[in-house]
Amino acid sequence: MLLCGMLASSISHAEHHNPFGSTESLYLGEIPVVLSGTRLAQPLNESPVAITVIDREMITASGAREIPDLFRLVPGMLVGSHKGHDRDVGYLGLLDAFSRRMQVLIDGRTAYDDIERIEVIRGPNAASFGTNAFLGTIIITTRHQFDPGRAHATLRTGSDEVLDVHAGFGDDTTPWIYHFTLGHREDDGFDTLHDGKRVNFLSGELARNLDTETRLELKAGYSSGDLEVEDSVGQRTVDTEDGYLMGRWQRDWNVDSGLTLTAYHQWTSWYESDRFTEFLGPFLLATDVVRDIDTSRSDLNLEHRFRLAPDWRGVWGGEARFDSASSAFDLGTTSDLQSDLYRLFGHLEWQVADMAQASLGLMWEESDLMDAELSPRAGLVIHPAAGHTLRLSASHATRSPVIFEAYSDQGVTLDILSPPPQAGCDAAYAALLGGAATFPAPCQVRSLLNWTRTPLEPEQITSYELGYRYGAGFGHLPGNVSADLKLFRKEIDDVTIGTFTSAPLSSNGLANVSGSAIDYFNAAEVTVDGIEGSIEWRLEPGTRLIGGFSLVNADAQNKLPGIVDDNEIGKIADSFPDYTLMAMLIHRFDGGLTTSLTGHYVDEVEYLGDGEFVKAQTRIDARVGYDLRVDRSRVRLAFTLQNLGNEYTDFDNDNVLDTRVLLSLQVEHP
Repeated sequence: MLLCGMLASSISHAEHHNPFGSTESLYLGEIPVVLSGTRLAQPLNESPVAITVIDREMITASGAREIPDLFRLVPGMLVGSHKGHDRDVGYLGLLDAFSRRMQVLIDGRTAYDDIERIEVIRGPNAASFGTNAFLGTIIITTRHQFDPGRAHATLRTGSDEVLDVHAGFGDDTTPWIYHFTLGHREDDGFDTLHDGKRVNFLSGELARNLDTETRLELKAGYSSGDLEVEDSVGQRTVDTEDGYLMGRWQRDWNVDSGLTLTAYHQWTSWYESDRFTEFLGPFLLATDVVRDIDTSRSDLNLEHRFRLAPDWRGVWGGEARFDSASSAFDLGTTSDLQSDLYRLFGHLEWQVADMAQASLGLMWEESDLMDAELSPRAGLVIHPAAGHTLRLSASHATRSPVIFEAYSDQGVTLDILSPPPQAGCDAAYAALLGGAATFPAPCQVRSLLNWTRTPLEPEQITSYELGYRYGAGFGHLPGNVSADLKLFRKEIDDVTIGTFTSAPLSSNGLANVSGSAIDYFNAAEVTVDGIEGSIEWRLEPGTRLIGGFSLVNADAQNKLPGIVDDNEIGKIADSFPDYTLMAMLIHRFDGGLTTSLTGHYVDEVEYLGDGEFVKAQTRIDARVGYDLRVDRSRVRLAFTLQNLGNEYTDFDNDNVLDTRVLLSLQVEHP
């Protein structure tokens, strides 16, 4: 097989691996302000969009070690593991090794143990948060760190060589209150793969109240480590680095009026190298594959909240974002490729009557990768009786191509080592390509793997939702019960697909020896109809039962027959599992003992890109925790069993997850 063929799995992994996709990247992802689904604080039963809240008790009781595993508690959410160190999260379907259609917002950079709550907006939300809020939005809120003299440390160990060490301390007794965190995380990934990780991270934050209305926050963080990679050409190690700087100035005149200015800069790098050789006919070809990716983002965001009248309130603002990326391997150039984005947004809410609220949101965006687009959303919330809420909403959103889609030019340069061409390089090219060719020395050819031949259009989605929420006891059932039900229809157009097509004869000034390469097209339109539901029953003060489900029917149509195979379009439809189920039971005993049991089921599903069609997954996790006081310190011990049932495959049929055991010790002082 030609060297480029041997590299196929490696390159495919490289092309789809998201440097922001490892668990640590969630410490270092985007840094917009954490707000509700409309950028206006509001009770859950007044939200025009469906939102699932994962609170601190659920986070602890889940026993999850990785942040993505928490999203198994959300109806319709999909969680995949491309590699042990590369986790992917999506909503309903279209999940690949990038989480390109989900927006992740976090109010700072911190460790897993410092997360206070997570809000998941289940549906398009570009009107509030922009182009990446295509299928859903994840909003992570960190715990209040500035307790006087607070220090904390966590040690976790378990199966697959898990070793997590995390420590932090903070103080608010000085004008500049502060908190610092540092830690180390490592594991060996899947038993069947060479995909372990060793990552160190450090973060800090400073804050000062300038007066009774104004606050200044400064945050920074850095992460570096080694990720193991295995494919058909062997095993190697990838060096990664991430960092961020953020500043936020916020002035609140009252609950409904305020001004916030946020600026941040973040960067990431990915480096791997190896040398491969292979024969093509009588010719020995060799290459030093160096994949060096550097990306950065600078962002400035202004937001103004206001109240126009007793029954009217709103928010407006703007944002400027500057992205750059360079990679000779992925983009065919060592120069930085730029993408500048500008957006303006606004949202108005009208209290029509005591029993109804109407809302309207609009986002205008324009970037180097996308012409000007408008993303509107309209919602109506009605309360026909106490504890009962009906909501109707319609929205439109876009997803702009990312730099690596828009400018893809991925390939390897191969040296012709032997035998020496009789008449120079031209003879070698003629022998390799089957015809006369003239290219400059040195004697090299290129194997093109991925490219974007024609400009990509933004993906488009139009969504319609009808929801019902019940927020009190059912009367004939004891305890406090809340429930949510949603009917929806989503029409998705211009879905981007990568498919093999004939490759050009030359690439980057060299003869191309690849007969075909992956090209990207807006090739599919998808219609998704479904129903989702969730329920929470607080049986007694120390007991919670939480459940959820989704039922989905997806249909995909080929917009480019003759160019894109219908089988590829079928995979798009199969990426939406017919149904998912989840349940969690938490019980707190007197004396500090807590037990929990969590179950999750996903029907058979096709993971896109590097993923495969995998059978239905059933997973059951159990946790026992014990809290106690030692002098002034709080000590928490926990024992967790993950996947108590049979092993299952995740994302790829080579990724086999069996039962895992975790032990953890956490200490907080005072």
